[in-house]
Amino acid sequence: MNNEWQPIETAPKDGTDIIVYRDSATVPIIRGAFWLDEDKHIDTPSGWYHSRNSVGFYLLSGLDAPTHWIPCPKLPNK
Repeated sequence: MNNEWQPIETAPKDGTDIIVYRDSATVPIIRGAFWLDEDKHIDTPSGWYHSRNSVGFYLLSGLDAPTHWIPCPKLPNK
């Protein structure tokens, strides 16, 4: 597994959770994201989404669009 930041164009688009990055006026923004294909039943366009909480998510587009990604690390043992 490559643990270096990669261009967002190379990220998996199969719903896998990943960590994404974008630069916002020299402030790095890093968050979890996943790809969601267009779904006309719930009115969502294809794109990268961030889970806001357990019941909502929002599209990362425009100034929020990620430029790079990295795989999520393994979860810690309990």
